[in-house]
Amino acid sequence: MGARKKIHDGIGGLTRGLHRIYKPVIAAVNGWSLAGGFEMALACDIRIASENAKFGSFEIRRGFHHSDGGIVRLVNICGVGFALEMLLTAEPIDAAGARAAGLVSKVVPQSELMAAAEETAAQILRWDQTALESAKETILDVIGRPLDDQLAIEAVYGYALYGNPEISGRLGRFYDKTDVGRVGTHAQAPAST
Repeated sequence: MGARKKIHDGIGGLTRGLHRIYKPVIAAVNGWSLAGGFEMALACDIRIASENAKFGSFEIRRGFHHSDGGIVRLVNICGVGFALEMLLTAEPIDAAGARAAGLVSKVVPQSELMAAAEETAAQILRWDQTALESAKETILDVIGRPLDDQLAIEAVYGYALYGNPEISGRLGRFYDKTDVGRVGTHAQAPAST
């Protein structure tokens, strides 16, 4: 009964159930990321690693494999070839290898890890949250679908945002070249942490 109960919520709800929340989730990985910790990191939207981070999937060594989204997410994030090599050899991947495979978006010194994660969060918080949530929902919904379906989903979700009355003013400032975020005299201020 216990295993069947896990199918619905996974590890703490993040690997299943809560995986569809549209608020961005950032992982700051320092040291080893193994087993359930690896699956939780994969369930995050953005992964930032310290230089001493290592990732491993050693379950094969013990006669089983991931069951809370580790395989599915590793394939979606890094591709079939990388997932097969990592899972079937059961060998660890260092931070540089994780970056090269797209498993993490950046690698920073250990002393800068939390600041890098907080800076990323601050960068995200600068923008319209409805648009961010819609972008995340679109990304999650297009995974694994044929191109025509992906394009239709993107259009439906994207055009639905035009009901926001603030968009016409933002577009007007863009066309007038007075909008915040433009390179040059109207550059976006750095995110504060």
